[in-house]
Amino acid sequence: MSSSNLTLTTRKKMGYATGIFGDSIIYVCFYTYFMIFLTDVVGINPVLAGTMSLVSVCVDAITDPIMGWLLDRPGINPKKFMLYGGICECICIAFLFFPVGGGDVAKFIFYVSVTSLMWVAYTCYAIPYYAIVPRLTQNYDEQTQLRGWAGAVNALANYTGGVAPIVVVTILAGSGMEYGRSWWCSGALMGAIALVFVLTNYFSIKDVELIKVEAHEGEKAENIFKTYGNILKLKPLWILLIFVILFTLSNVMVTSNQTYLLIYCAGSSADALSTTTIFSQACFLIVSPIVSRLSAKWDRKVALFICFTISVIGQIAMKFVGIDSVVDVYVLCIFCGIGLAGYWTLFYSFCYDMAALDTYKSGKDRTGSVTAIVNFFFKAANAVGLQIFGIVLAMTGYDAAAEVQSQSAVNAIESISSSVVGILMAVCLAVMVFYPVTKKVYEKLTIANEKQKKGETFHQPELDKIVK
Repeated sequence: MSSSNLTLTTRKKMGYATGIFGDSIIYVCFYTYFMIFLTDVVGINPVLAGTMSLVSVCVDAITDPIMGWLLDRPGINPKKFMLYGGICECICIAFLFFPVGGGDVAKFIFYVSVTSLMWVAYTCYAIPYYAIVPRLTQNYDEQTQLRGWAGAVNALANYTGGVAPIVVVTILAGSGMEYGRSWWCSGALMGAIALVFVLTNYFSIKDVELIKVEAHEGEKAENIFKTYGNILKLKPLWILLIFVILFTLSNVMVTSNQTYLLIYCAGSSADALSTTTIFSQACFLIVSPIVSRLSAKWDRKVALFICFTISVIGQIAMKFVGIDSVVDVYVLCIFCGIGLAGYWTLFYSFCYDMAALDTYKSGKDRTGSVTAIVNFFFKAANAVGLQIFGIVLAMTGYDAAAEVQSQSAVNAIESISSSVVGILMAVCLAVMVFYPVTKKVYEKLTIANEKQKKGETFHQPELDKIVK
């Protein structure tokens, strides 16, 4: 196995990076608008809406380990999964925002079915999309560069998924289209945009020769339960998993809460999301390249600490300042955006650290499975976060039919996006103090794994200590 794929040109790197649209538009549309679509357009109780989201995302989370395990089988082509999964998810997003009439049972069955199918298709696209990076290159800096470029492109993808839907709804409804139908058309447009980039990604890297997953002679294929059982014995992985769970809980709540924050705390309308999101996404454009450079100069952990520290201080400070105007939301979006940019630029790179560590311990290349198990916990935390968010809204007296919300509901909406998120991110930093894989450690892992693949017996005391 070579350490770098020489066919990975700048054009192919950019083609890979733009594929993030196929992930982010689907993800951001769902977490930004699905709850408020269910509560304010379809008329579903917040707790039931949270339950519907929980069920569908859990279905998706279960398929992650299966997809990751399949990707580690010799002869499996991840590009095909990305193509067909991407096409299917783009079709489903339109029906996600189709306003169904009838009783709660009919609505529950419809939306759970559509969202479950969409998330399964999303898994078929997203897991290969991220897991394929170490098969494109095993160079630490080049992997970080790929994720950095994708992170920068992600700013536009997130902005499209976070802003375009409500802009389209406003334009169509303003021109006389029925409000519910305008949401359906908006979803269809998002699917069409995502599809363009799914296809761009596929044809950009279609002819790239991937670093192969090699089977050892005479070795039987490991069953899926044994694979994940062994991976979960890797102690440093649990540090990453706890970090991911805590951050995801904070992220899903602040994302789902943003529209409520604008309407009920800032006294604005959902249309203002198109402006506030600019500040968050500008952070991706500016911060992602900086994070990549910091990672190359020091390592990923240092870059993460810098971003999160700034974000935590800003978000907690905003709780004391108060969020009662759109300008306050702008400032909050900047602080949130710095943390988000750091997280999403480095998240999957941390998965590659764990995959390299697992290879050192097991002698097997299980990058797909490692990436998938992290995604499993990520999506489970997303589902739980949505459920918690719906319960908090209901418990604090949120009423979608009321023009003015109770003070307890307004206070909860403000706290979720400031102090609650800030505290959770501070705990994330405390957890990552114990994360053991630095840039130097990763480079030693790469050398050790190359030697093992050549049949050489190689052990490094520092690495042995980490995997114990």
